[in-house]
Amino acid sequence: MKTILYFYTPLLVIILSFRCLAQDPLKPTLDPAARHDWSEYAEGVKIPEYLKQESVFQNGEMCGPNSLYAVLQFYGATDISYDEVVKAVGNFGEKGASLQSLVNASNTLGLSCEALKDVSPEDLKNIPKPVIIHLTDVGTTYSSEKNSTKAAALDHFDVVLGYNEESNRFAGIDSTNMRFTYFSGQAFARSMSGYCIAFKGEHTGNKRSLKASLFSNKWNLWFLVAFFALVDLGLSAYNWSVK
Repeated sequence: MKTILYFYTPLLVIILSFRCLAQDPLKPTLDPAARHDWSEYAEGVKIPEYLKQESVFQNGEMCGPNSLYAVLQFYGATDISYDEVVKAVGNFGEKGASLQSLVNASNTLGLSCEALKDVSPEDLKNIPKPVIIHLTDVGTTYSSEKNSTKAAALDHFDVVLGYNEESNRFAGIDSTNMRFTYFSGQAFARSMSGYCIAFKGEHTGNKRSLKASLFSNKWNLWFLVAFFALVDLGLSAYNWSVK
């Protein structure tokens, strides 16, 4: 019995480790380094019903967390809830989240990214998608609450999924109503601030990933049960043999 314990315990540990690495739920399912036309995936994004606002720029201050949540969905991080994304982004004011807070939140949640500056519409065509783009439109009015309209320099985030050369349009998601849409190259040239968030497409191994990996698949649970059962059986046999 001791031979069985000594042989199978390391074997089960090795098998379980490989399974966890192979089934990391935050590991990208698509290669972001390739020039995909991400438009075909846009309608498959899982977006909560309560995020589907009726008008553009309604509840505009949530555009940052909404954009990050949509990108995480594209990368297969479906175990991360919208509330977790908002919490990771942290406190933000009437103008919404900052670029740095979104970068920090993404890295904390396990999706490696970096902020880029001085990005032109031409540069944006060649950056691996999806990309969170920062837009600014001085003098835009928008409603942040019911019956409350504010006029200000609008800082806004959207998700860019692809580019169509023939129509000179970017495909993406309007993060305020979470709908698939197109942005003209001319409009981006007028409203782009030059900042965007590019994703590296690899999981950084944050603390929650191990737990998510272990319990994301029922077969991993069976491996755990079998492992601890075998350990218990081996210890019982050992105690019986030494009596």
